[in-house]
Amino acid sequence: MFVKLQQFWTIARNSALEIIRDPIYVILLTVTFGLIGFLPVVSAYALGGQQKFVHDSSLAALWVIGLMAAAFGASNAVTREIQGGTALAVLSKPVDRSLFILAKFVGLCLALAVLTFSGTVAALASSRMAAKDFHIDPVVAWPYYLTIVAGYLLAAFGNYFLKRQFQQDAVWLTVLLFVVGFAVVNFFDAAGKPHKYGDLVNWQLVPACALIFLALMMTASLTIALSTRLDAIPTLTLGVGIFLIGLMSDYLFGRHADENLLWATVYGIIPNWQHFWMADALSAKTPIPWAYVLGAARYAFLYLAAFLAFGLFLFEERELG
Repeated sequence: MFVKLQQFWTIARNSALEIIRDPIYVILLTVTFGLIGFLPVVSAYALGGQQKFVHDSSLAALWVIGLMAAAFGASNAVTREIQGGTALAVLSKPVDRSLFILAKFVGLCLALAVLTFSGTVAALASSRMAAKDFHIDPVVAWPYYLTIVAGYLLAAFGNYFLKRQFQQDAVWLTVLLFVVGFAVVNFFDAAGKPHKYGDLVNWQLVPACALIFLALMMTASLTIALSTRLDAIPTLTLGVGIFLIGLMSDYLFGRHADENLLWATVYGIIPNWQHFWMADALSAKTPIPWAYVLGAARYAFLYLAAFLAFGLFLFEERELG
């Protein structure tokens, strides 16, 4: 049992690190920071509703970027290893196929957790920057941008002088400096004076982003299943297709569910992603209870288990030679 757990953790850890080291992941993380950080600048020229625009766009950006990270990460973790022969080499040892796929899924979720955590902190900082219409909080804005630049410069320094791996250092250093910078600026108000810690931050973004992460875990299980048979682009295409159908599930199938058993069955099978979208609650300043997040987690894990079971079925029949 201990050997199986050790194998599981080794594969999951290595998969997470390989995904994080992928240039596509670094690009997606950079886009997450850059796009969410630029939202207050864009919304400053809107006629009111600056913070609502930032909240809605931050959640949308995090979800879409996470969807792409899940597709490309699954391709990195499974498809590339199958095509490169690494999967065959691993499975020639006493490693079960089910353990291999489940470990790859956990590794992908760890990489998505880093991305979601970074996006959540970025959304919190961006929300505070846009707290007042037609105004950007400079106490948050300067550290926001400077910590990102500093992270990449330090990673470049380590790569050039110390021969360290640039992508991995860029991720860890940027995230670390960004979080530390955000933690420090919350001791001060927009004028730079000491203030009650975190009082200017909309912490309701945390459960909202936690729901996004649950949705991304569902997406990761789906993309892992698809990647046992498909390359990155088909996996991304199918994942986006199922995502879009699920977003419109209430309109396409839900309104007919009481009229026809077939529609009710389809409505029950297709994931309803609206359960994880809390932009309206944030706009209405309605609290998002953690009890709701827990209920959504149960919903997500049912679909997650179904997608992984489907992936295991596909992988058992896959020729690796």
